[in-house]
Amino acid sequence: MKHLALLFAAAAALGLAACGDGAQQQAAAPVARPESCDDPAARVPIGYVANAPEWIQLSPQAGGGYTYWGKSSIRRCGEDEARAWVQVRYANEQLWGQEGAAYNEIIRYTLARFHYRFNCTDMTYATVEMQIIGANEEIVATAPGRPEEYTETGASPAGQIINTACFGS
Repeated sequence: MKHLALLFAAAAALGLAACGDGAQQQAAAPVARPESCDDPAARVPIGYVANAPEWIQLSPQAGGGYTYWGKSSIRRCGEDEARAWVQVRYANEQLWGQEGAAYNEIIRYTLARFHYRFNCTDMTYATVEMQIIGANEEIVATAPGRPEEYTETGASPAGQIINTACFGS
């Protein structure tokens, strides 16, 4: 029994020596982020989806359809900014109007992509761009977003991806 107690004491001493004093341990240095999300170094590989397809399903939409996020689209930059693309496949045909000086055009679609910018400090988002996707995954129309107007995420497609975009790895 005495040998068993000595064995436990030795193991405990080794464990403490290996761990060191908590005061002596240094905090990990913060990761430097590129200033621009266009910088290739801003891309964030999300390890737990490495073998998944590019567009990963988030959730069903009300009335059918699905929301997806682009696993290679996540970028982190600046102090607290992240960006990601979200794809929405609608169950019912959507209408998008495009007006110009020479024409009025209505585009019918069931697939759209949204480029979101996230403020990771206050957990809000802004839409940078919307793309209407046609046959063969071709972009048939784009619409600029309002990248400076941040909104609460709520139950929006942006709200479904903000945690992964800001904090996932």
